[in-house]
Amino acid sequence: MNKGQYVRKYLYVLILLLQVFLAFGFVLFMDVQIIVNWLLTFWDCVWSGSIREYAQALIEAKNPSNYNILLNIIMAMGMFPIYAIDRLMKLGISIDAFCIWFKALILLANLGTEYYVIKIAEHYNAYEKTKIIMFYLTSVFLLYGSLALGQIDCFGNFFAVLAFWEWIRKKHGRMCLWMSLAIMFKGLAAFLLIPIFLLEFGKSYLQIIKYGMIFLIMPLVSMIFGKYIFLGYGAMVSEVNHTSYDFYERIFENSLWNTSIVVVFLVCLSFYLVWKSHQGNVVQEDYIFYPLLMFCGFITFVVWHPQWMIYCTLFLAIALTKIEERYAIPLGFLLNSSYILFIATRWVTYGSNGCIDNMMVQHSLMAKLIHRVSGKVWLETHIIDYLPQYTMEISVSVFMGCLFIVLFLLWKKKTSPSQEVVSYSRYIPLYNEVMVIIQLLPIIGFIVVSYALYLKNLV
Repeated sequence: MNKGQYVRKYLYVLILLLQVFLAFGFVLFMDVQIIVNWLLTFWDCVWSGSIREYAQALIEAKNPSNYNILLNIIMAMGMFPIYAIDRLMKLGISIDAFCIWFKALILLANLGTEYYVIKIAEHYNAYEKTKIIMFYLTSVFLLYGSLALGQIDCFGNFFAVLAFWEWIRKKHGRMCLWMSLAIMFKGLAAFLLIPIFLLEFGKSYLQIIKYGMIFLIMPLVSMIFGKYIFLGYGAMVSEVNHTSYDFYERIFENSLWNTSIVVVFLVCLSFYLVWKSHQGNVVQEDYIFYPLLMFCGFITFVVWHPQWMIYCTLFLAIALTKIEERYAIPLGFLLNSSYILFIATRWVTYGSNGCIDNMMVQHSLMAKLIHRVSGKVWLETHIIDYLPQYTMEISVSVFMGCLFIVLFLLWKKKTSPSQEVVSYSRYIPLYNEVMVIIQLLPIIGFIVVSYALYLKNLV
């Protein structure tokens, strides 16, 4: 084992420890608590033998967890072990402990995704493999957006990455099935996966129909299960529509103008991809460029959340690997930094109580080990107070501008595929290892500042 491999081994251990800390050192308590409460409500109804009460509760509450019934039931399976122990042993486990268990499931889902990211990277050359793994594992989309925030997008991302893995292996049936599951978890995944589907099958309309049936099967099953089976028994009332996650209605709430732009963009790009596939002039970079183009073009015009970016993390990691290294490394750092400075610190303080960032620390397992919070008022100091005051709209624009720079450089690479990427790691010892540390600096800074403010308010 040479020095580079030795250092890289310990860097991977450091990243693993960092992921564990982010999973249990932060929790977006309000969102996670709502989800966990509905999962526990399902088991309460099953335990008492009154499953119809769960359906009725969802109808009456219009399902504030925002996820369809089938998805709730699937996620509830992960909560069963700790729920059964609590009921059988009468432990009286607190909601905080159930939330920590849910964060553990999110951590496991992300670790499983990283396993397949590594397997995908192995299909590229040695230089690209190292860079793909580096950009993915150090991305704040993963570290903050998925692990710290702890939303269920990580489950959808797992199936999206699995679909990409099956595409590499040319297992088209499995690819479409995993795509279907990813879209069932969050419709947003469709804007990354549809371009791959159209580029792969657009040359044959029969293939579009054949594999399209697999592609749509899980969203349709979810809709039918929620509306016509589980909520049967004559409960077909207007409120039943709220038991399915109204994703598309929610994201198009901006304005008719934005909706028109997005629809025209998506339709035109989809027809172009079918035409391009039919012409047979598809190159490997197209399977990265066009999913990112559709995804980034879409979220530019909608109300979006930071955790949604986890879906494009793998594609962005590969895109950064494909462009010249003199641009890729600074852009990777710029994306991580701009996400933390312009998105994370704005969004986490964007709410009715205005202090979600501190709540994320205060309700975490790590905070409870430091100090048992009991009736303490919400912390008053926010990270955002120490930064220049920008509106959320300007912050998103700055961040999206960085993303489109990556897309432009990838497009230049795509149009000249013979261009060889120069690797500085061939000439500079420990270059990759130093770059990993640099890419991690924004999230490490966020952790240090967050806990410094938390500890300051405990004194």
